[in-house]
Amino acid sequence: MSWGCLVALAVALGAWLPRGAPARAAYAATRAVVSFYTVHGYPGYLTMSGKNAVVRYRPGEAADAALVMAGVDKYYARVMADFGVRPKGPVPVVVYPTASSLNRSLGWAGDLNAEGAYWAGVIRVLAPSAWIEAGGGIIEKDIFLDEGPMAHELTHLAVDLRTGGNAPRWLQEGLAQWEEQRLTGARPPELSGGTWYSLADLTTRFDSLTDQRAAYYQSWAAVTYMYDAFGWQAVDGLLTRLGEGEPVGLALTGALGEDPARFAAAYRRFAAGDPD
Repeated sequence: MSWGCLVALAVALGAWLPRGAPARAAYAATRAVVSFYTVHGYPGYLTMSGKNAVVRYRPGEAADAALVMAGVDKYYARVMADFGVRPKGPVPVVVYPTASSLNRSLGWAGDLNAEGAYWAGVIRVLAPSAWIEAGGGIIEKDIFLDEGPMAHELTHLAVDLRTGGNAPRWLQEGLAQWEEQRLTGARPPELSGGTWYSLADLTTRFDSLTDQRAAYYQSWAAVTYMYDAFGWQAVDGLLTRLGEGEPVGLALTGALGEDPARFAAAYRRFAAGDPD
């Protein structure tokens, strides 16, 4: 069965669910099928199985797979505990040998330069050897573990599971950056001089926004303001409401006590360094 047929089957399964079931149930079916294909498909790929992950990789790239597995193991328990989720099994991870092959797997433009990505229960990563080496062609393990994408992508998985796929992209990216910074000491994103996007734009068309650096920075600013102003309890409440199927605007108001317009104005002032 082809990849397209598998995804179509997942969507069809979701369509047969009772009308009262939220759309996140259909997404859960899609996530299950995509994960199954990742573990059992990918002809020509080898498998490395561990407690927390099943890593798929090409022959000759076992060192990359082992390093990716180490990255998962380093952050998995902490990220899942922070967000209060327990995945039902090891997370599927696919290692891609080049940036272009990673981009093609997600339908991205060829000029994008990501080290990892998450979609529908599966983490995709660029082989560590493709972007970082020590002298003599030896992969620098500590640099990958400290600066690689695993904490970030595992956070995407945790938020996805916690909200049933109901988290808007800005919240996903903001939380992933915030958690990555907390666990690895990564520097926060730099303030971009580009366009300041409305919260509505970040919510409804994140991927099509022209200035992605600005979109990522503003997502980080929104989540960091949320933590600073309201604390983890409010963030936790927001995730719970989203997991129950509430629209993001209603969930924000209920969890923070601020409607989306006030929240957007407040985190913009926060990003500008205005405490008021």
